[in-house]
Amino acid sequence: MSTDTLPKEQLHQKLLLALDDAVVDYSDTSQKPLEITLDHPLPPKVRVYMYNVTSPEGDRPDDEYKAQLIAPGQDSDERGSFDFSDDWLVLLIGYEQNEEVFVLWDGYLHPDFSFSKTVYVKQWAIRKAVRGELGEQTRNLQTGEEVVITANSENLNEAIRLRTSLSSSSFPAGTEAAGVSNPDPEKKATDYDIPDERTSETTRKIRNTTIVNNLKQRYNYRCQVCGERRKQSRDDYYAEGHHLKPLSDGGPDDIRNIIILCPNHHADFDFGMVKVDPDSLDINHCYEDKERELEIRPGHEVGPEFLEYNNDHISEF
Repeated sequence: MSTDTLPKEQLHQKLLLALDDAVVDYSDTSQKPLEITLDHPLPPKVRVYMYNVTSPEGDRPDDEYKAQLIAPGQDSDERGSFDFSDDWLVLLIGYEQNEEVFVLWDGYLHPDFSFSKTVYVKQWAIRKAVRGELGEQTRNLQTGEEVVITANSENLNEAIRLRTSLSSSSFPAGTEAAGVSNPDPEKKATDYDIPDERTSETTRKIRNTTIVNNLKQRYNYRCQVCGERRKQSRDDYYAEGHHLKPLSDGGPDDIRNIIILCPNHHADFDFGMVKVDPDSLDINHCYEDKERELEIRPGHEVGPEFLEYNNDHISEF
């Protein structure tokens, strides 16, 4: 994995290029932070602190990437902080140049930090962004629960809107940034609507993560196709929830429309490489010859109409 880094001006140019015609105006790209005025439906004024994302050999586990935070003008013996003044929304963004992936941490959960503080993101979250999805990794910090978002350039706008919605719960009480106020503390992030995209190649609805998390536990993080499970750390297992009829196609965020998969078979379903017989649950895989049946555990009923939708509209063979 590469340790090469880009100077801040090139990092800023990568960001502006990805935002494309959503950019109305921006400050000097040779200076940090970069202040950008954005068109609706993105937040109108963002103050961006941007860093290189790397995974040096021998430093952290192979499945972990990092960025090191240094505030403008911060000396090695000083504490640093971002500029949260006025009504600019602070965005803490990293860029992994080999995979061309943007990582969005919650800047409001990093209000004060030591010189070269390290923030992390898992490899599987980077991989999801490479596949064209939004990655969402939860990290428990002393300042609160942080959702780290990963995105490629095509869905960066969507990631920023999601970051705005999630970060709004981290604002200090009584504050307002870029027109986004501190929300009702009784509400969850998924209770807030994200405005519709003006134009987009990828659209996304806020999902009920509780449903998927409960299903993952029901299957003990094992894939319903192959029975295998992966690890995202020494102690934590990893699996992915898949909607047979995509939410973007009008599919419901319902247990009957969701199956639990390993990353490989999730990609196979996304790319139309898998069919499942709605009656027998026999699996027909485009390039795997092994005879398999979709595992169904008690308390989880998969809707045959959603299996049929996958077979008729998603499958490529």
